[in-house]
This record gives sequence, structure tokens and C-alpha cells, in this order.
Amino acid sequence: MNYFLIDYENVNTNGFRGITSLSEKDRVIVFYSEKAETMTFGLHRRLNESKAEISFQKVPIGSKNALDFQLCTYLGYLIGQNEQPGDMYYIVSCDQSFALVSGYWARRKVSVTLLPDISAASAPPESPAPTDEPTRKPDVPAEDVQALLKIRLPEKYHVHIPMIAEIIRRSPTKQAVNSELVRVFHQGADNSMPREIYHCVKPILSDKA
Repeated sequence: MNYFLIDYENVNTNGFRGITSLSEKDRVIVFYSEKAETMTFGLHRRLNESKAEISFQKVPIGSKNALDFQLCTYLGYLIGQNEQPGDMYYIVSCDQSFALVSGYWARRKVSVTLLPDISAASAPPESPAPTDEPTRKPDVPAEDVQALLKIRLPEKYHVHIPMIAEIIRRSPTKQAVNSELVRVFHQGADNSMPREIYHCVKPILSDKA
């Protein structure tokens, strides 16, 4: 089973991209607080169209990162109660602090992946539209991209490799890669982290305009 724990305060409606493609074997748990407890009609429609089991966890706030702590606690509860071979856990958030959670569970052979939205879990590449332009080189397999990233990135960024690989896969141009890295990894007004990551990965983006 796939479990998607959504940090609604952080991703809002953007985190639900891909929810209509989920199956009955998927479960979505939405964590929200009084800071973010409204949804658009469009999101309501997508939730109704999804085949996944969807539940909501309203969490009390009162301290910094209260929602994050409770999401992590519930994740541990799910893993302890439901772990079966092949279970996959996803935290849907752009808060890079959750990468520490992924690393913790990876050392215990449990797959917990940080994603910016649901579609990043398994969305296949879109088929290119017919064109008279020369055929673009096929995409490098995801496993090879991650292997290259392990070589090119400083070790401090290795916990972010699955997300960086997904950004590279989904972005059609170098500029799009750079923009998405800034969106996901910026820390307030400080863009030094996405700038360093882009500098490291730029040499492997030769197939992008």
C-alpha cells in the first residue's frame, strides 16, 4: 500500500497534483490546522474523483512546527501498525526538514520519500507531442540520474537526491530545473542551497534546452 501524508499548511492545493490517478490501494492522510483549513471547489472535486482512501487529521497548534511533529508521530504509528513488504510512505511537503525523517527510516529499511506533490511518486514521463524537430535523446533512467547525483552532489545533499532527481525528470529546460530547485529548496531569502545544487547538477542537464 502507498501512504501519502500531506503537510497541507506547506503545500496547500499544489500538493494534491496527481490524486485522481491514485487507486484503491492508496491512502491519503491530510494534516491541517486552523492556519489552513479551507479548500477550493476544484480540490474538493479532485478529492471526490480519487479512488484512494482519504482521511483528515486536524492538529492543534500552539508551538512552532506543531503540525510537523504530529505528522511524524503519525507516520511512526502507521509504520509500526501496518508495515508489510512493499509498503511505501510519502511525505508531501516542500519543507526540507522532513528529509531527516526519510534518512532515519532509510537506515531501518523503510521507504519514506519526501515529495513536493503526489504526482511525483510515480508519474510516468509525458509522451512528447508530434514534431518535425529532431528526436530528443531519451531520458536517462531515474536510477542512473540518482547515481550521477551521488557522485556530483556534496554528501550533505544526498538525502535530497530522490527529490532532485524528480525535479530533473519533470523539468523540460535547464531554466525550469533551476526555478524548481529555488522553489523547493530556498530558505527564506537565502537561495545559496538551490544555487549550489544547480551548479553541481548543471553538467548532467545536457539533454535540456
